[in-house]
Amino acid sequence: MANEAVIIEKFGGEKGRGQRLACADINAIAKGALQGLVDSRTASGSPLIPAQTGCPFAGIASTEKKANDEQTTIGLDTLGIYGLYAGEAIPCGYLVVMSGANSIRKAIASDILSGCVIGKALATATALETIPVMVGVL
Repeated sequence: MANEAVIIEKFGGEKGRGQRLACADINAIAKGALQGLVDSRTASGSPLIPAQTGCPFAGIASTEKKANDEQTTIGLDTLGIYGLYAGEAIPCGYLVVMSGANSIRKAIASDILSGCVIGKALATATALETIPVMVGVL
């Protein structure tokens, strides 16, 4: 996959703060892939999340998971500053949400109400550019 998140700074010590969620054994998940919360403590990759509706943010894959490797959980980073790929122009300071495969967009009111916010843009983005985002701080 392309445009995975890149760690800039983890909060909460050297290992950061994270969580382990269920995932499908059949899925291949790249390190740095944005993951949505799709069921009870279950993560799924952003390609499965409709860009227009969003999904509650679960975290950023902290390790790679190969398809059919008999692993049904994955560790996710949930707090820090990460380089994320902006699929559209985003002003500095705006809240952002997932928008397709490892891409972000500006949050709208319904995203905020439904828990879809990833974090806050720490720089202004033009479309199709990677910017620093403070993840998990709301």
